[in-house]
Amino acid sequence: MERRIMKQGPSTLVVSLPSAWVKKHNIHKGDRVHLEERGKTLSIFLTPKQSEKRISLDLSGTLPMTNRITGALYKAGFDEIKLSYGKSEEAEAIMEAVKAMTGHEVIKHEKNVIMIKRLVLSDVESFSTLYRKCFHVLHDMAHDTLQALEKNDKELMRAVVIKDQTMAVFVDYTRRIVLAGDAPEHAQQLYHIAEQLERIADRFKYICQEYEAVPYKPSDNALTILRQVIHFISQFEGFFYDFSLEKTVEFGRERERIQKAIDNSRLTEKDARLLFYCTSIFTSLFDLNGAVMTMRLD
Repeated sequence: MERRIMKQGPSTLVVSLPSAWVKKHNIHKGDRVHLEERGKTLSIFLTPKQSEKRISLDLSGTLPMTNRITGALYKAGFDEIKLSYGKSEEAEAIMEAVKAMTGHEVIKHEKNVIMIKRLVLSDVESFSTLYRKCFHVLHDMAHDTLQALEKNDKELMRAVVIKDQTMAVFVDYTRRIVLAGDAPEHAQQLYHIAEQLERIADRFKYICQEYEAVPYKPSDNALTILRQVIHFISQFEGFFYDFSLEKTVEFGRERERIQKAIDNSRLTEKDARLLFYCTSIFTSLFDLNGAVMTMRLD
C-alpha cells in the first residue's frame, strides 16, 4: 500500500489513513492514535502496545535442553516466563539459565513451577555501548589466550574460560534487545554478527581448555599465526565501526595473507588443534564482511 505525502501549513507533512482500515476500527476525527518509530518503519496503533510479553511453558522431560530452552525464551523477548517442570534437575537447569538473563529474576518458585519476570527495563540507549562491550570482551579473551599460551599460564587459561560466561551474558542481552525490536536499524545483521562474535569467543575458550590439560605449549610458528588472527579481530572491529571501501579491500588482503601463512606453516602435530581454531576464527570473521557491507552501504 502506498500513500502520497502532503503538506499542510508551512512545515507540517501529513499522510492519509486507508479508508477501509478507518471504517473497520471506527476511527473518527479527534481520536488519538499512537506512533512507534523503529528505524525506517513508522507503526500506527489504536492503543499503546502492551509492554509485557508473557508465556507459559511446560519443560517437563526436556533435559538436557532445559537450560537452552529457558535461555531462548529470554532472547526471544519475553518479559514474564512461567515454567513448569517435573524433575529437580530441570529446576536446577532453569535456575542456572536465569543467572545469565540480565534484568530478569525469579519472583516465584512453587512446587513444579518457576515464575521469571523482567524487573529492569532494557535501556535501548545503551545498546551501542553493550554491543561494543562484546568486542572488548572478545579482545580481552584473545590477548589473554595469547599471553597464557606464551607463558604456559594455566591460571590465565582458566580465567579465559570463565570470561566466556561474561561474553555470553553481553551477547544474549544485545540479541534480546534486537529481537524485541528495540535495536537501531539493520537488526538482522546485528543479530548475526553478535552471534558469530560469541562463537569466536568460544574458540578461544576451547583453545585454553585444551592447552590447560596438556604439559606443553604451542610452537613459536603457531603463536605467530595466532597473533595474526588476533590482529585480524582488531581489523574487523575497525571495518565494522569505521567502514570504508579502502578498509574493505585491506580486510580482504589481510585474509589472504593469513591464509597464505597457514598454508605455508610448518607446524608440529601438537599444533594441529590450535591451527584448526585459528582457521575457524579468521574464516568466521571474514564471512561477516557481507553483513557489514549491507549495513554500511545502505
